Amino acid sequence: MFYGTLERCLGDGAKSWLRTWEFGQHIMRLDADLAGMRLKPLPEHAAQAFRMPVCSDESGRLGALYVVLGSSLGARLLVRHARALSPVAATAYLESLSASRVWPQYLVELEGSSVDSEARLLAGALTTFDSVHDHLVGPLPT
Repeated sequence: MFYGTLERCLGDGAKSWLRTWEFGQHIMRLDADLAGMRLKPLPEHAAQAFRMPVCSDESGRLGALYVVLGSSLGARLLVRHARALSPVAATAYLESLSASRVWPQYLVELEGSSVDSEARLLAGALTTFDSVHDHLVGPLPT
C-alpha cells in the first residue's frame, strides 16, 4: 500500500513522524470501513510499479509529509459530511485521520527547517499526490 511506499521513500529521516502519525492504525480502520461496506480491501500492488514521491532530501521529505499529514485537515471536513449523509456511515478511517494532532507539530518543523529549495518541497508534495493516485487506481502500465 501507499504507506509502505512512503515509509521506504522517507527513510530514517522521518521515522519519528511515521510513528507519531500511526500509519498502521489508520490502515486497520480503512480495512474495517471497507469490510463494513462489504467492499474488497484495496489491492496490494508491486511497489516498483508506482511513481515514488520525491523525498531524497529534507525539502522533498517535508513536501511529502505536507500531503500525508495535511490529510488530517481534509478528513475533518469529510467525516462531518459523511455523518450528515448517513449516521451509520463507515467513517473509522476518516475519524482516525481527523483525530490526528500531528499537523501543528509539522508546521513548527516546516517553519524551523532549512528548506533549501521550494521547488523540491513542491516536487515532494506533487509526486506524493501522484503516488497516492497510482496506489488507488493501480500500477502504471508497463
